[in-house]
Amino acid sequence: MKRKIISGIWGLLCLMVLCPAFSRQMAEPAAARDSAFWIVRRVVFEGNKKTKDEILRRELALLPGDTLPVAHWQELLTRERNKLFNTDLFVTVEAWIEPDSAAPAQAVDIHYRFKERWYIFPVFIFELADRNFNEWLYDRKADFSRTNYGMRYVQKNLRGRNERLELLFQQGFTRKYEFYYVFPYIDRHKRYGMELRTQLMQNRDIPYTSQENKLVYWRSTSTNRERWNSEVRLRRREGFYLFHYLTVRYKREWVADSVLLLNPDYFTDSTKNLQQYWELQYDLVKDRRDIAVYPLQGERWGVRLTKHGIGNFSDVDAFSVKGIYERYWQLKGNWFADLSGSVRFFWTKDQPYSLARGLGYGEELPRGFQRYVMDGQHFFLLKSTLKYRFFDWKTYLRFMPLEEFRTFPLALYGRLFFDQSYVSDKLLFYIDNRLANRWLYAYGAGFDFVTFYNVVLQAEIARNNLGETGFFFNIRGTF
Repeated sequence: MKRKIISGIWGLLCLMVLCPAFSRQMAEPAAARDSAFWIVRRVVFEGNKKTKDEILRRELALLPGDTLPVAHWQELLTRERNKLFNTDLFVTVEAWIEPDSAAPAQAVDIHYRFKERWYIFPVFIFELADRNFNEWLYDRKADFSRTNYGMRYVQKNLRGRNERLELLFQQGFTRKYEFYYVFPYIDRHKRYGMELRTQLMQNRDIPYTSQENKLVYWRSTSTNRERWNSEVRLRRREGFYLFHYLTVRYKREWVADSVLLLNPDYFTDSTKNLQQYWELQYDLVKDRRDIAVYPLQGERWGVRLTKHGIGNFSDVDAFSVKGIYERYWQLKGNWFADLSGSVRFFWTKDQPYSLARGLGYGEELPRGFQRYVMDGQHFFLLKSTLKYRFFDWKTYLRFMPLEEFRTFPLALYGRLFFDQSYVSDKLLFYIDNRLANRWLYAYGAGFDFVTFYNVVLQAEIARNNLGETGFFFNIRGTF
């Protein structure tokens, strides 16, 4: 018995000594594979007829002289390709290496092939003036007088440097005139950029208050509101994914006397029908999403600090902080999930109705509550989505006369979602705001069609905790 115990101890000691050595021997080939690399000899661009090479190189981490790990080259090359695609300059971007069977420590060339977009868009405008399609369809009874029309001239990639010019002449429900110019880089090292914008808007119909969390409009035959906004924005780009923005903005808003009679709290001072102030805004954004227009993997987060009203000559005095976070996962195969949240805090002594926006505007729209606005000082919004990709096709349309329009992508996703939100309101006693200061949630299912030139068509059915069920539609995209 004693001999058996001694033999067992001896065998255990041998196992403890030999196993690590054996494990090291087994791991050495894998470690060797993981440490193998190629050397990038050249980076070759094809098809960028207008876009300057220097603009493309700014997006790349893999440049001549860098090493490319053999075990991870496909993942790294996909990341490089996505950064180039997210410049919004190309219809398609392809990436590969040559030779693709090079031995470790050999030199390889990285190739990128582009199909450039059509960069000049003199676009005829016909759009809805309401917050979204569902408000226009259900609450405004599809009233075509609540539409905007006109011309927008968009020229992207000016001088081949990804500069952007927009000119807008719009009539209809909102008369709007706008100038917008983007300099992505204004320095030699391509770290700093600048944006300039000025716009003038005039309305005969304006929302002067809210009832049952829906906008109430005042209509007359003369102009009831005129707004003029101008801003200068400086951008600093750290590496590839981190951005700093500093914006100085001037806002001027005039309303007719009848608006102040209907709602004396429309402005901070009920005796003045003109409100003007300066804003100073700082944004910090990190964006590591794979495809910005319809992300499936990666994350994005941001923080915004805004001082509304600077100096004694401003009619507004408020401060706000806003944060966002988005996370996207590929679960397995064609299954995807995403989670996005936003929170805002708004501090002021007196909050006029002109600054009363909470949830229900723009992108801050809880699904299932598209027909409502929830105004207040602070809000929280959390969206969760599970997606399945049915197909993702690219078709070449030979009959199209322009090469830039011949590649037609189309993808279809089905999704399930659950949204939660909360708006805190302690100041807006002068409006009917029953959906504030209570927890709201909704769930549902829908379909997303992702297609030509970053256009996304969305249709969904949702049910909220008010017991309401509705069908909702949305179209978004960028030219």
